[in-house]
Amino acid sequence: MSPTTAPFVMVPASILDAGLTPQAITLYLALRRHADNRSGETWLGRERLAGYLGLRKTASVDRYTRELADAGLIGVSDRWCSKVDRRD
Repeated sequence: MSPTTAPFVMVPASILDAGLTPQAITLYLALRRHADNRSGETWLGRERLAGYLGLRKTASVDRYTRELADAGLIGVSDRWCSKVDRRD
């Protein structure tokens, strides 16, 4: 695939000025790559995101997700409810 036909991801230039770690920026790129074009929502699991980042632990994904959320670049919501905390 040539560079002119390869998929691309658009990101706001402000992400470079946000003081983020390289891992958080890479996570942001992965999230944007898989985001719905209309809603902007992404529903990737932590294990899959860890794979994109080359991480062994999903706790690291959580750390970089928090970094993006704290910078106001993403919103975070739970995908499912545990058996203990059912909010049906």
